[in-house]
Amino acid sequence: MEHLEIEERANRIDEIYVGHTSAQRAVAGIEDCLRRSLTAAEPFNAVLIGHAGTGKTTVCNAVLKNLPRRIEAREGKEVTVIPAFYSEIPSPATIRGVASSLLGALGDVHPDRGTAISLTHRVITQLKACKTRLILLDEFQHLLDKKRSQREEYRQDVSNWVKTLINKTHVPVVLVGMPECEVLVDADPQLSRRFQRRFRLDNLGFGGNEKGDFRLFVEALSAAIPEYCGLADFPDFCSKTEALALYAASGGNPSYATGLIKEAVIVTLRSRREATQMEDFADAYDTGICQSGSLVKINPFRVSTEALVRSIKKV
Repeated sequence: MEHLEIEERANRIDEIYVGHTSAQRAVAGIEDCLRRSLTAAEPFNAVLIGHAGTGKTTVCNAVLKNLPRRIEAREGKEVTVIPAFYSEIPSPATIRGVASSLLGALGDVHPDRGTAISLTHRVITQLKACKTRLILLDEFQHLLDKKRSQREEYRQDVSNWVKTLINKTHVPVVLVGMPECEVLVDADPQLSRRFQRRFRLDNLGFGGNEKGDFRLFVEALSAAIPEYCGLADFPDFCSKTEALALYAASGGNPSYATGLIKEAVIVTLRSRREATQMEDFADAYDTGICQSGSLVKINPFRVSTEALVRSIKKV
């Protein structure tokens, strides 16, 4: 089997959507903001916060999936309607750069031509033309340059720009980013008032007598893998012992857990087998795929449950 085919089969895991509790709550909350904004005097905006790998992009994709783009005939021309879109703030960030990024996401031919003021005006015009109802603005913390963010004038400029965008378009905005992005939002009482709804994502808990979100997440994910990756068999992680090893390896981070699972599939296929075994996870862990997020310094798939529990307790 060629390396390209192996990686292609493993990458199909990225197509699997498993929404854990906090992610499902965030998707439902953002969709509620969208619905209520249609008739409210002011749009319902929100902040989606989480460390890397906790599911922010997954939440955004789930929201966008229910708001697909479409072509509409308007005055004899075909116009692209964009009900919602995702835009990532570049780094280093400026207000002009953010406006340019939004124009690019809206399909503007020359998104980088013009001043911050003219670009912002075009963004407002494009949003109305595209009948946009929701903006997902990711990596908002990139506007938090340490030196600039300490200046009241800079923070005020950013706050005013966001407020202008909301006021002129009545389109709800979801600011997505690391926890520190709240600093910029809360620095201005008016901006903070406009973004009262906060959705937080974190690493998943293992649980005790009852299964925690992590166990439910990996069970659902592993159940879908044989079909998506064309495998004959895959560990179901219903066993508390096996699930604990994966939890220790990933720290409960959904992205680390998914990355390790994907690597285990690659180990399986490179060995010319069609059934993944727990030993494949041990070999996958040795590649270093998720050791930066691991709760332990040992390979959790190569020790007894008792030794693993002792290692976790030392953290």
